Amino acid sequence: MFATINHVFKVGDSWKMRGGKPGLPPVMEDAEAVGKQCYVLGQQMFAAEAWKECQRPLRAAAALLMHQPFQQGAACHYLACAYFHENNRAHGGKNEKLMQFAAGAFQSAAAARLSLGPKHPKAIKEAVGSLLFLARVLSELKDWGNAERVHVQALEIARDALGDGAEETKQCLQSLMGLKQRIKQAET
Repeated sequence: MFATINHVFKVGDSWKMRGGKPGLPPVMEDAEAVGKQCYVLGQQMFAAEAWKECQRPLRAAAALLMHQPFQQGAACHYLACAYFHENNRAHGGKNEKLMQFAAGAFQSAAAARLSLGPKHPKAIKEAVGSLLFLARVLSELKDWGNAERVHVQALEIARDALGDGAEETKQCLQSLMGLKQRIKQAET
């Protein structure tokens, strides 16, 4: 049994953060069913604050769900949060490698969801949330230019797809204002 689980997790270990392409064969037989089980396992471990331990099942889920962009985006988002929390709890926020992993996973989460297009408001909302988390990671890395660029990207996506009055658009504006204040504080 352990060998089977380890085999499934190895799919995630060798996976590069990217979305699937239509027409490609699944990673393995019953990939989506197995991916959903990995996602549930990773999510439960995440809820138990097992930040490091939940990463392998979430990576495997993201790899196996590559033809289901919304679910893949959710797995990538949880994975990014796991990296972020592991860094803050176990390393005092000082492990730049984990922060880079978190940034890549948030970026993949947003890209997977955005691949569904502007006619999927739930996916757009989730993608905007992932982009705002990405911007937070970048600001903690003191990568101010890219943090601001990602904020503006999230704002444009929210405005275009959801409108100026949407809660997500307002969150983007508020977050961008907060970033500008942090940049001013860092410069003084």
